[in-house]
Amino acid sequence: MFRKIPAFLSLAIAAMLLPCNAHALLWGLLGNDDQWRTQDPRFQSEQASPLMDKARELEQDGRLSSARSMYEKVWKKYPASDSAAEALYHSGKISMKMHKWKAALKAYNVLVQAYPESSHFNDVISDYFEIAGAYEEGRDIHYLWFFKYKDKSKAVQVYETIVQVAPYSDYAPISLMRVAMLHRRDRLRVQAIDTLDRIINNYPNSMTAADATLLLADFLSMEVDGPEYDQGATRESMSYYRDFTTLYPNNPAIKEAEEGIARNRETYAQSKLILGEFFFNYRDDYSSAAVFFNDTITIAPESKSADKAREYIAIIDQIKERFPDESWPVRKDWQYLFFWRKWDPLSMPAPEPKEAPAETAAK
Repeated sequence: MFRKIPAFLSLAIAAMLLPCNAHALLWGLLGNDDQWRTQDPRFQSEQASPLMDKARELEQDGRLSSARSMYEKVWKKYPASDSAAEALYHSGKISMKMHKWKAALKAYNVLVQAYPESSHFNDVISDYFEIAGAYEEGRDIHYLWFFKYKDKSKAVQVYETIVQVAPYSDYAPISLMRVAMLHRRDRLRVQAIDTLDRIINNYPNSMTAADATLLLADFLSMEVDGPEYDQGATRESMSYYRDFTTLYPNNPAIKEAEEGIARNRETYAQSKLILGEFFFNYRDDYSSAAVFFNDTITIAPESKSADKAREYIAIIDQIKERFPDESWPVRKDWQYLFFWRKWDPLSMPAPEPKEAPAETAAK
């Protein structure tokens, strides 16, 4: 049985191993004929020159479609010529003017892969960003030639291409931010959080790092299901909010970060209060309850949860005073069935004082 993928990979590797001009190294992978391999690059340049002149003439006359076809003929037929990279660039540029985003993307993909040393590389990256924006906004994107739609997945793909081919450009962190926002709109929180984390770690000095830090804190805050659940996301969110206030103290959004810290701190404190109430009301373990109540006060001393925790601590102090050495009464399991009765350990009789040993009394 013929397997297409292994066969394609074998042919691709073989094509790259054959002697070829460095400018056209990837041409065997792009489905073009191999006649250029037997032609001298100088011969290809001579053959491509009149075609380039014709293409420029057509472009100046406003015959963009014909000019684009002529440019494509140059880079497909004479990829090792001096004009191939230039033809690719102009082919992509004309496609951009005609809003043929797919065609422009095809030409630019070949250009950055086969001719990375092209003088138009930076211009191509800029056009990549515009193409991604077109897919994101649904600009001249149609389904079955009639129905407009926004191809967000394609936009994400193009933005990621920018990061891949130009990781040190100014467009890379901006592209990642656009990817994060697209994931956010689609409610893909995990992907959005991962993308924002890439911005913070890989581009800490970029203009988007501050926005990414704040947005990541917001995302993690949204992951919190409430004080009754695990507070790992709450702690992470507070950490990023604090990072934002520390690293960007003059940022206009500093107030928003401070409010986020206060909001998460209250949630975290409330979760400690709930744990303390559990040990207080259902386990009669007042020492453990006191630990969680003190944590509540430490986390958010001015919160309502802290006020409630202080009330519990006052009761625990009375219990410990009445029942020293942690000898307070503890309910049996069956006693919890009387849920309509309020359990008040302070109403229970205090333990009898222990008698001194006989030897000590004699002395």
